[in-house]
Parts: sequence; structure tokens; C-alpha cells
Amino acid sequence: MGVESSVKAVRGGVAVFTKGTMPCVKLPDVERQDANRLMRFKVPLGRGNLWLHVINIYAPCSVRDDVRANVRQHKDREDLLSYAFQTMHAELGKVPTVILGDFNTSPAESTTLQWAADNGWLDAAAWQAARDGTGPPHTFSRKGKDGQGEVRTRIDHIYLCPIARRAILKCETRDVEFIPGHRVLSVTLDLPRFTTSTLDYKIPRALPTDVTIHPMDDGDAFFTTHANELALFERAVTGKDVETAWNVATGLCERVLLRCAGENVVKMCKGKGQGREPSVRRTSAPSCAMVTGAANHRTVRLNKLLKRVNVML
Repeated sequence: MGVESSVKAVRGGVAVFTKGTMPCVKLPDVERQDANRLMRFKVPLGRGNLWLHVINIYAPCSVRDDVRANVRQHKDREDLLSYAFQTMHAELGKVPTVILGDFNTSPAESTTLQWAADNGWLDAAAWQAARDGTGPPHTFSRKGKDGQGEVRTRIDHIYLCPIARRAILKCETRDVEFIPGHRVLSVTLDLPRFTTSTLDYKIPRALPTDVTIHPMDDGDAFFTTHANELALFERAVTGKDVETAWNVATGLCERVLLRCAGENVVKMCKGKGQGREPSVRRTSAPSCAMVTGAANHRTVRLNKLLKRVNVML
């Protein structure tokens, strides 16, 4: 199936072809003067609740022996690349994204590609070259000035965002006859890796709250009531039993915190603690929390509790 940009242009069109019946959904064209040089599409992963986004770019090329035109082309090229890597990717969110195409520039000459490398994007060709112990291969060649010799450059690229790079298997370069001057650059991704079912171990909260609280006791009464826990804590410290010492200490800290906070907090928190053993559940990987690094509601609540413990103690 072939999909091409709907924007009419005299020069600089882009297109995407998928093999066989592979689903491919073209996204709307962007509203830019150079929209004909950029196209977005997405491929469903698994049951379709997760998508692999692909952005295809054909950046403006340099002009021989025209310094003024080259300055303008370089500016337009960087503007287009910056729009794809920063603006468009930010709009998509934390999803697997691949940006590829004829960038008409090398990583050493592009501030945008240098920014991408600094922010976790993977240059597929450079990654493969590092694994093979070689330098990145050239993707374009032309005759030198006055027809003398051959000039080889690396202007075709495939970049994978920090999420998509986890699925890369290999990157290849090969010669073809139907694309004058260019070599085909391809990358193989392990797409099922995005939807693999894995075991997610959930560590119990450090401060269990399903305990008996006596908020009206004074300090002496508190320590008398929990003499056994204090003795256990001292034995654990002496015996360098870190796990036992941690469990006992955090339980006592929670009791002190809730005791000082009053009965309303006790009623709110009672019975909401986790069990002592880690819980296990089967999830799809990578989940949103793993991908984005964002803390879920329970983690935020735990962090707030820890801060309160620190203040109270």
C-alpha cells in the first residue's frame, strides 16, 4: 500500500510504502509552508492500544557554489528538523517514535541532530557501526567538483526516540539501482517487545498503616506499649539485620506520625496499608508508568507521607 503527502508541491515530496497488508494510518498534514517535505503515519502494535509513530522527512538540500542559497537552505533545514524532533514529538507524547528520511545533513553539521543525541535519541546507523567496530557507512555519493573523484556523505538517517530504541535489532545499508546516488538505510525493530506481557513486582509501601493506633497516649506510654518492637529493633541493629530493622523502624515511625496527627488522619489511613510481601501482577510492557517515568498516585502519596515523617521526627 502506498501513502503520499496530500500537499501539492513542485519539489520535495515524500511518500510511504507498506508491505503486504500491514496496517498504516496516515496522520493529517501539518500546516507549514514546507509541509510537502514531511509526512506522519502510525502503525498499530498489539491490539491497537499502542502505536508506533513514524515521521518521514525530505529536508532541503544544499546548492553548489551558492553561499547565500546554502545559508538559507541550512536555516530551513534546521527549522524543519527541529519541528519534527521537538515540536511534533512533544505533541505526540511519550510514545514509540521513529524519525527518518533524507535529512541532507550530517550529525556533525546539524545542531538539531546533536540535540537529539543529547536527549536520548538513537542514531541507528551509528549504533550498528559501534556494535560492528566500524564507522557509520555513507548513504550518498556524487562526483566531485569538475567530475573528479567521488564525494561520499551520510545524509540519510533513522533516529529512534528513547522508547523506540529499546526494540532495535539491527540497522543495514545496501546499494540499489533505482535510487540514483543514494543507498538504502533500513532498521529492523522487534515490535512485539512493546506488547510483551511481563511480571510486575510491586514493592509494599515502606510505612504500613493497617496498625492499631493510640493517639491519646503520651510519649512514655507509647514506648512502654511498644517495648517489644523496640527490643526487636535493637537486636536487629546489633545483628546487622537491615530488613528487620527497617520494617520495625518504619512501622514505629508511622505510628508516631499518625498519633501526632490526630484521630481524623488515623481514620483516613487505617486499613490502607500493603501486606508485608511484594505483590505480583501480569502487565503489558512497557506500561505508561515505565515509559514516561511519571509517578502514579500511590507513589506520590507515599512520598508525601515520607516528607511528613521527616518533619515530625
